[in-house]
Amino acid sequence: MKTPRDLLFERHRHATPRLDAIRREALARLPHSTAHPTRERAWPPGFDAWVGRWLFSLRWHLAGLTAAWLFIAWLNLENGPAANLQTTRPSTSATASELLAALKENRRQMAEWLAPSSAAASSSDPAPPAFVPKRRSEGSSSYPNA
Repeated sequence: MKTPRDLLFERHRHATPRLDAIRREALARLPHSTAHPTRERAWPPGFDAWVGRWLFSLRWHLAGLTAAWLFIAWLNLENGPAANLQTTRPSTSATASELLAALKENRRQMAEWLAPSSAAASSSDPAPPAFVPKRRSEGSSSYPNA
């Protein structure tokens, strides 16, 4: 089945040559610079103006971000490889015996902190009784006459 558009084109097909002639005459009357067909725009009209306005509205934000990145780059240049090399090397090297002594002292302190102290065990305060829950049969019933 033909669409209404197809029917109209078929009915007025004989007018196409006359319309082409009118189009050529109208283009011939225009100034020479606009008579030649120009390339079609990739974007809708006004799009480039909209993009320009949008980018112009971001100028202070972009300037601030640029300044922040320049500051970060400057800080990274200040801390070059020579500065990092000095901070990673200790000024005095410890001997193996000193390291072992420090490790033993650390273990002794950890054991002292984690082990129950003898003073707490010898105190006169009795330990609180352990909690023993009641049996269900000894508890009060929430149902009357149950």
